[in-house]
Amino acid sequence: METIGTAVETLDNPGKLVPFLKDLGARHNAYGTKPEHFKPLAEALIFTLKDGLPPKVFTAEVQGAWENALKVVAELMSEAMRSDDADVGPMSQRDKRLVRECWKVIQKDMVNLGAALFVRLLEKSPPIQNLFTFGKLNLSAEKLKRNKDLRSHGQRVMSTIGAVVMGLDDPDIIATILEDLGARHQMYGAKPEHFPALVEALMHSLKNGLPPKLFTPEAQEAWQNLMKMVATSMSKTMRSGSSEDEGPISSKNKRLVQASWKIMEKDAVNLGAVLFARLLEKNPSIQKLFPFGKLNLPPDKLRQNPDLRAHGKGVMETIGILVASLDDLKDIVPTLKELGARHNSYGAKPEHFPALVEAFMFSMKTRVSAEVFTAEVQEAWRNVLKVVDVTMSTSMSSHSNGASDVTISPKDKQLAQGSWKFIQKDLVNLGASMFVRLLEKNPGIRKTFSFGRLNLPPDKLRQNPDLRAHGKGVMLTFGTLVSGADDLGKIIPMMEDLGARHKTYGAKPAHFPAIVEAFMYSLKKGLSPKIFTPDVQEAWRNILSVVAVTMGSTMSSDESGVSEEESTASPISPKDKQLVQNSWKFVQKDLVNLGAVMFVRLLEKNPSVQNLFSFGKLNLPPEKLKQNPDLRAHGKGVMETIGTAVAGLDDLGRIVPILEEVGARHKIYGARPEHFPAVVEALMYSLKQGLSPNVFTSETQEAWRNILKVVDVTMSRTMRLDENGNSEEGLISLRDKRLVQKSWKVMQKDSVNLGAALFARFLDRNPSIRELFPFGKSSVPPQMLKHNSDLRAHGKGVMETIGTAVDGLDDLGKIVPILKDLGTRHNVYGAKPEHFQPPVDAFMYTMRNGLSSKEFTPDVQDAWENIWKVLAEVMSNGME
Repeated sequence: METIGTAVETLDNPGKLVPFLKDLGARHNAYGTKPEHFKPLAEALIFTLKDGLPPKVFTAEVQGAWENALKVVAELMSEAMRSDDADVGPMSQRDKRLVRECWKVIQKDMVNLGAALFVRLLEKSPPIQNLFTFGKLNLSAEKLKRNKDLRSHGQRVMSTIGAVVMGLDDPDIIATILEDLGARHQMYGAKPEHFPALVEALMHSLKNGLPPKLFTPEAQEAWQNLMKMVATSMSKTMRSGSSEDEGPISSKNKRLVQASWKIMEKDAVNLGAVLFARLLEKNPSIQKLFPFGKLNLPPDKLRQNPDLRAHGKGVMETIGILVASLDDLKDIVPTLKELGARHNSYGAKPEHFPALVEAFMFSMKTRVSAEVFTAEVQEAWRNVLKVVDVTMSTSMSSHSNGASDVTISPKDKQLAQGSWKFIQKDLVNLGASMFVRLLEKNPGIRKTFSFGRLNLPPDKLRQNPDLRAHGKGVMLTFGTLVSGADDLGKIIPMMEDLGARHKTYGAKPAHFPAIVEAFMYSLKKGLSPKIFTPDVQEAWRNILSVVAVTMGSTMSSDESGVSEEESTASPISPKDKQLVQNSWKFVQKDLVNLGAVMFVRLLEKNPSVQNLFSFGKLNLPPEKLKQNPDLRAHGKGVMETIGTAVAGLDDLGRIVPILEEVGARHKIYGARPEHFPAVVEALMYSLKQGLSPNVFTSETQEAWRNILKVVDVTMSRTMRLDENGNSEEGLISLRDKRLVQKSWKVMQKDSVNLGAALFARFLDRNPSIRELFPFGKSSVPPQMLKHNSDLRAHGKGVMETIGTAVDGLDDLGKIVPILKDLGTRHNVYGAKPEHFQPPVDAFMYTMRNGLSSKEFTPDVQDAWENIWKVLAEVMSNGME
């Protein structure tokens, strides 16, 4: 669908569209696609659009336009589809087939194969070591293989080889890519004579990493032929390395660019403004990367926007630095790579460069006279910008999220190891305390443990021998991690294996935050404040993030959430599933009306529930209530959630976490398990009224009741009252409310300074987020920023919002709409649920440093952390 989008956006530019489609045809030819496949593809796309778009949008006229466009696509792609037996380029069809068969296996393990390649290369070719930062470290082969920079670089090289393999049927495009690659590597000191060592290392890596049945002598020969082609193409742009080498930019190009820049820089602000207005106008998909791009301003107004002009000026200044440094490229390569990494964190991608170059060239043509910006000067700029593109792109490639990318700082190691000496004296009790806390705060996890299913009160649970043994084992594992923190290479495989093992027990990556919270709680309760200081706590959090990333890398994203026992003995019979799913086909045709009937019935029969809904407080008669837009929207949403449950009946493991999360969310709004019978009655009434008796038979009704029982039980797990039967506390305990409200009275006396300190810390620790704030773009160091008037005003506003939330803790129903609206508003600025933790960390840091130890006790800290979880969840709902 993204490719179709690219084609649609290019319809007005045949010069781009035709080569794009022909290249696409050639590539699909390599996968076995034929011209006769287009007809069923077009039919499937038209069916999808009809089914997914409203009739007012996908009219007969629109459908005809799509059909005509797809005919053109088919013709252009078909022209580039060659016969199967034709040899294209320097490799035979047999070689291509053998190489591609190997690649299917290689791409599943690119990180390790790439790492093995570079370890071999550096081991066998010591003179090459100085070309790589990781080569200068003099590490043993085993440590080198685990080095995150080497693994990242190895993965990129393997990805490039993959791009060549996939594009073998279009040698012209591949040759261009490889020639650019050669020019880039020459900048780093690579030479044609290095290729034999690289090829030997690659062949060694593949021989050891692929099964002999796949990497046969014939396959090896095919790979040798491939690498000959790569070496030949890349060597074209690599010179011998004599003192007369100009590098990838000729002296003439440098002179032309530098001369023209002296004239351009006089108008840098306007040139930058024209550049960005053009970029956003021609590339709507890029608009969301910039705050000013989301304003939907016409080009003239956009060009005058102060944020755009400031950003454009900054980009032009960076270009000026580049131009001034063209005579010594080695000095600016690190700068460009850092710039690429930074832009990568904002969402920029290598494929955005052509659009940026086009906008830059347009800007120059528009604002600079033809006598200055001649055809020769334009060509020189394109060559220079190509070098910028390839250099920045090296640090914008996708990186592995695996365990190889994680590190632990020396300070964190020291602090954690120092505290471990005290922790290990009481492993059993600390482990027991941890698991009691985990199960108490996360009812949905209980079923994962045998002792969790016993429903024991906390005191008895703490004495359970199974829990104590398990807790001790987990604490010992943490001890192994801490003692091995000086050599992560040794313990990473252990943690990966641990992740894979826990996956079989039903553990999921989503469980880690709860485990970390329980572990930190246990240590806070069990160690003295002198030992478990804020610095030690932060060190442990950093180390536990390594555990989460490493173990999580071997945990499947298919988060089942049910134990083996539960999955083999489903509470829903196949017959019930079939009856409900068959009837749902009729229900989904009228979700809005059926949902409206359901909620009118619910409120009519259960007046006590009315106050839970804004539309329930309106006291409207049933007919008017049924037409209320808020009620209809809410009813539709509930029916869609029911549809998700119905669709997932064949795999309860997938929908259990969804239903538990829905239960937790509804608990915030005041819903209780005892409300379910009324909801079920209203739903059954709605289905009876809306479906024919032939569809909603007595047997189908029974099936629905059985399934709704399962929904009831699952959602209720996270809605049950606490052990003491206190129904007023909900997700926030009375004790936590009081501690937070008491500490807030102290904080609000100095809310302006605390708010400023909060944002200074936030921006200091999260430089990638600075661009989201006007005051964050300043070059002033973060700690000096706390005196900035805009930052102080913003910080004050945030503290006032926190104050509103704190004041409303006794009636969550009142502040939920405020927080959801806040989430919606922040969503517009580009904020996402995962952005919550950094500001929360900054808030907690500010409290620690802004309040006395008597005011900010461990209990107060614990209470704030619990409340932040709830507030973050409610705001996240407003971002959906």
